[in-house]
Amino acid sequence: MNISLLKQKIYGWKGCSADVYANFYFQYGGSVCVHPRVLAYLKSTLGIDIHYYYKNNAAFCTFNHSLLYKNSKIPFVFDDLLFPASPESKLLLPFKTKRLSPFSRYRYRNAIYSDALKHKIAYVKETFSKTTVRKRNGDVRKIQQAGGEFRRAGQFSAANLSQIYCHLFDLRWQGKIRCFDRDLLEDVLRELSDLVFGNVLLMKNTPCAFDLIFKADSSAWIYFDDINGGVDPQFMHLGAGTALLWKNILDARMVGTMAHQQTIFSLGAYLKGWEYKKQWCDISASGRVIL
Repeated sequence: MNISLLKQKIYGWKGCSADVYANFYFQYGGSVCVHPRVLAYLKSTLGIDIHYYYKNNAAFCTFNHSLLYKNSKIPFVFDDLLFPASPESKLLLPFKTKRLSPFSRYRYRNAIYSDALKHKIAYVKETFSKTTVRKRNGDVRKIQQAGGEFRRAGQFSAANLSQIYCHLFDLRWQGKIRCFDRDLLEDVLRELSDLVFGNVLLMKNTPCAFDLIFKADSSAWIYFDDINGGVDPQFMHLGAGTALLWKNILDARMVGTMAHQQTIFSLGAYLKGWEYKKQWCDISASGRVIL
């Protein structure tokens, strides 16, 4: 028997259905990559073997009998595994990972968190200085005065949105980072359209910047996952990317305020060379399951 499955039995976790897992998720919260709808999509479309487990007031899932999953063709990242669990949980996870969410701290007895660990995650700061707020609001006004317009991503079809994203992504990264598979991206945007969040920035009716963001709702919080984005370099001097990100952050916070809920806004993994994320984010060490 697989050692992780053996530990699952020893630690007292029991297998459960997708519906049972979803009940835990919507009560205790989680990240986008372990959202019930995302998991169902991975299973039905990509054939990923998803298994669900629960114990007391907590649940988790596995991908092909592992917590390690990566697929550069799909628009989801698995850098922040935030599984549903009550704040009082003191459990042992039977599967190893180096990407346990900082928001899971103290909920698992066999996980360690240390700044010395390699894997880190970037969360948008809860507060910014008055100077920063004034400057960022000025960036938004500047782009609008130059003819820029922020339009909700939901106003575009899945086909249009995928075309916009892939085009701007390639313009921004110039082949240094490979974009998602366009057909899969379009399918995800169609099938999970209600999870898509944010704005497309247009300059004189032509898209010039777009960040792909997914939103996961629960009773515990609203989790926003900014996967990556693209921007037309000819508008970088106007701060198009900066203005768009600030607008998306403001909109996300408005959603949280109106729902009277905490918001978590992730800019994904923090790696060497991505120091620009520090101006937006607090950098937190990911947890590692050690036993």
